[in-house]
Amino acid sequence: MSIKFTGILKCTGISALLTVLLVFATALLSYFTNMSETSLTIAVYASVVVSVFLGSFICVKASGGKALIHALITTSLFYAALAAATFVINGAIVPNSHFFTMTAGIFASGILGAVLGK
Repeated sequence: MSIKFTGILKCTGISALLTVLLVFATALLSYFTNMSETSLTIAVYASVVVSVFLGSFICVKASGGKALIHALITTSLFYAALAAATFVINGAIVPNSHFFTMTAGIFASGILGAVLGK
């Protein structure tokens, strides 16, 4: 079994698109309700984690083999794209508790997607 890079790119795109849709839905929900800042933060984290999980899960199912490698490459590409977007928007990446929480959540959900997808 070889590494299927086109499948990895498609699954990374699926994760990114799903993240945008879920974060947009969260933004609408926070606009029309009295959602607290803590709840909003948790909802955004959950959106990203679910998106990465589903992207890596789909990638592993489509790849047929080397589940962990496919899921980790998909997760790493998503993480790199998110870091690049953060850098462009904020002008810097600040290593604080939110950064480490998001990093841990992204990679944990990617690995979980590999395990459950296999």
